[in-house]
Amino acid sequence: MIVAVEGLDGAGKTIVGQALAERLDATYMTLPPAELALRDSAIFRRHDSLARYLHYLSGVASIMEAALSGGLIVADRFVASAHALHLHVPGPAARSLRNLDWVSADITFFLDVDETERRARLARRPRPLDPFERALNDDDEFRAAVSGHLRSYAGTHVVDTTGRPPEAIVSELVDIWNSEIGGAE
Repeated sequence: MIVAVEGLDGAGKTIVGQALAERLDATYMTLPPAELALRDSAIFRRHDSLARYLHYLSGVASIMEAALSGGLIVADRFVASAHALHLHVPGPAARSLRNLDWVSADITFFLDVDETERRARLARRPRPLDPFERALNDDDEFRAAVSGHLRSYAGTHVVDTTGRPPEAIVSELVDIWNSEIGGAE
């Protein structure tokens, strides 16, 4: 099974996803998974690159394979992010990728946050913003398109993280998990 934790950069996906995985006794994975990371490559730096889009989708496949081997996976980004992060990739290949029928997560949480707080969280990070994060900050239409796409998947639960401690958010997600999936902590 796959639990997807989606949201814009700065929404709290990593902290909440790791704590949720611990509470659910699940394996925590990022998109792309650590073993596939290309953070220092030109492919990663271009958020409008077809190669980067394909790389993210290979990460989706890796998460799917891990889930098929048994156990529960909490994914810090999944199919919705793979597509949303590459909305501006042009051409017929990208359009075809967007239209493929990918496996959905068993449950998806979209972590929402007030824009002022999201930017403050990003500003506290010890590294400079990457090109995608800068685009989210600088282009209101792009940010709205990405956010809208992330929220658009059927059955996505929108959870506001604004001003809330991670433990409270995780407790809410576990409650939703228990009511939807019937899992036990």
